[in-house]
Amino acid sequence: MNWMKLLICSVSLCTATATACLIACGWFTVNADEQYTSYFRKDIPDGRNNFFFSYLNFYDTGEEEQSEKKANIEEWKKHLGGTISDRDAEQLIYDIPLAGLQAMNVAASRKQWGKASEISPENSMLQRIAQRNDLASMHYLLYARACEQQAGRRSEDWNRIDFDPQVQDSLLRKGIQLYSASKSAFLRMRYAFQVVRMAFYLYRNSDCVAYYKKMVEPVATNAQAKLWAMSFYAGAVSSDAEALYCYSKVFDRCPRYSHAAMLSVRRMTGKADTSGMSALCKNRVEKAALYAMTGFTCFHPTLEPLARVYEQNPASPYLESLLIREINKAEALLENGDRTDILKHIQELQAFAVRCAGLKTVERPVLWYTAAAYLSCLSEDPKTAALLVNIAEEEQKQYPPDPKVREQLLAVQLLTETHLSIFDTHTENRILPSLEWLLSNLRDTTLSAESHAFFDRTAAHYFAEKLPDIFLKRQQPVRAALCTDIAMRYSPFALRTMPGLKGFAVLDRHAGIPQLETMLEQLSSSAALSGIDSFLYRYSPQSESAMLELIGTKHLRALRFKEAENYFIRQHDASPLFHLNSDPFAMPPIFGTKPVTAGQQRRHNKDSIDAAFVSKLSFAREMAELQADLHKRPENHFRYACGLFQMSYFGKCWQLASYRWSALDREKWKTVRPEDEMYHYYNSHAAFSAFMEAFDLSRNGEFKAQCLFCAACCYQMTSLSAHAFADKNALAGSHLKHNPFFPYLKEKLSKTAFYKEAVTRCSYFSDFVRQELKNTD
Repeated sequence: MNWMKLLICSVSLCTATATACLIACGWFTVNADEQYTSYFRKDIPDGRNNFFFSYLNFYDTGEEEQSEKKANIEEWKKHLGGTISDRDAEQLIYDIPLAGLQAMNVAASRKQWGKASEISPENSMLQRIAQRNDLASMHYLLYARACEQQAGRRSEDWNRIDFDPQVQDSLLRKGIQLYSASKSAFLRMRYAFQVVRMAFYLYRNSDCVAYYKKMVEPVATNAQAKLWAMSFYAGAVSSDAEALYCYSKVFDRCPRYSHAAMLSVRRMTGKADTSGMSALCKNRVEKAALYAMTGFTCFHPTLEPLARVYEQNPASPYLESLLIREINKAEALLENGDRTDILKHIQELQAFAVRCAGLKTVERPVLWYTAAAYLSCLSEDPKTAALLVNIAEEEQKQYPPDPKVREQLLAVQLLTETHLSIFDTHTENRILPSLEWLLSNLRDTTLSAESHAFFDRTAAHYFAEKLPDIFLKRQQPVRAALCTDIAMRYSPFALRTMPGLKGFAVLDRHAGIPQLETMLEQLSSSAALSGIDSFLYRYSPQSESAMLELIGTKHLRALRFKEAENYFIRQHDASPLFHLNSDPFAMPPIFGTKPVTAGQQRRHNKDSIDAAFVSKLSFAREMAELQADLHKRPENHFRYACGLFQMSYFGKCWQLASYRWSALDREKWKTVRPEDEMYHYYNSHAAFSAFMEAFDLSRNGEFKAQCLFCAACCYQMTSLSAHAFADKNALAGSHLKHNPFFPYLKEKLSKTAFYKEAVTRCSYFSDFVRQELKNTD
């Protein structure tokens, strides 16, 4: 007895319906749907979606169960005749529990059809059975429901009840009796199926084979029940070649068990004796189905199954699925595998697709040309891709419209245009209709989940990756930012996989003030834009208020405080400004050299304003006033210097000039140049100069001590930040020893109260004063 094959088949058949629930609630961290989503949409070949490439081998869409229900209902309707609705048939065949069917059989035996409380007397299938007084059909439905409880379970039944071998054996023997007594060929076939199934689940392999040959095989019928029985026979027969052949027939003709058959074959491949299996096939169509089934069990790139199916049957419905599956493999391996090997496979696959399309032996040549164009894009050959897109467009005109193929062609055309080296206004106008089409489908809430997944991922690629990259290379950061915002607004895939991506960050990093002012004008203007700009502004969520705030912030960074104030005033009319949680005019900390973040320390002097009400607007206004009157009072210089320090990387109010703070930023002062926008943020040179100006202007020793110590602080923070990952103790001693300000403080200003406070509160200065620093040169 072939126990291994029996176990393989039983596991496949029993777990197929539970798979979706396992993926949803199991340990998988990757969304199962995304594994089936590519830039080449998978649902073009209708009805074959569950065979697409995925590393999640047990993925099950549930479509087979629905197909089986539909086929079974149609056969019952044909058997009973008359007018029966699908819903009524499904209710009677599938929905009523076993106890309800028992009560109905009792009522039917007494010819009291209308008194069964489990179902409405208006049920059209029940009425038809009553008209025929068809007790035999009622007996079978009751028997089938009893067998179902001993043969399978639904995916939501977590508390599974183990099968009872005694009950199974009793049902098997009862089925043989009912089979012999039945006068209906339709019911006999179904009783035979139940008998074979019970023998299979009782692990009586030889009996399963014997019952199939005696009760099922002789019956000349195309009923689905015969194929259902064949799936169990394939798991029990001793010949591996015959098992694979039978699985291929089930795979090809029986939606209910097609996926389970494929999984069973996958577990046999490489371990079974498959020689001679193709000789069992009666014609080329069966051979093509056999090669297709074995091809779907392969998860590495290979052209062989596709070529063998095409050789046997160019009209095979599996060809398109196999083709797209190979494309899915190529996409996955391009991202995670060896590009050299996979590019060779892509080129071979592209040549094969072109040959099949050119011979016009396949069902939809336009799909094959489209696939070839896409493969050319993957192999970084956009010129060939563009040529194939043109051929596909001409080919499309010769056939009736095919929406899914047309949509894929539009997506590939868009991809081709964005991969060409020439991207000018003419190209923009050509791709604009495709962008409109892509976004309109992404926003369409009536699409199926699969179609939406295709448009979602495709839109994320263009709007979050490809187009922003093109526009940034063309020095058009505003367009890049608008594309990014469209992706984050409409694409769940982009939002989920690139959560930190924001158009505002693109503008902050790449756009200059003139570009932002042009954008601001276009956002606030009622004049209609043309071309791609009109499209981008129409769908982007960027606001006039955000642009005003960003332009004002860029002026702050450049120390143009009056200009910053003007923009913040305009923004204040549109929306409230955020408020700082620290005083931006507080003196730098004297506790050490480490940068501090907002909220760690708060030091307010009598001239500071309430921190709870300090905004970018009020800060810019006061800094502009100080900047205009610097030479009148040393105190103005000092307060101005404190503001410059606090808005830098080292200050507590870094939010004034930056939207983020990172410890890694301390290294950037090495490469930043005076003409760079963030120059004054990444160092404290401007604050240092202002403190020294205040020191020079003042004649008050107490005040001079404060100014000089703050200048020393600016020097120290910038110097030590250059060596953030080195030996901090040695470097601290070296820099402090050569600090040009500490000696002056010690020699000239040691009598001041501030000096005495600094000695007690700043350990570095205290060590210097006590001559405890070691020579680290």
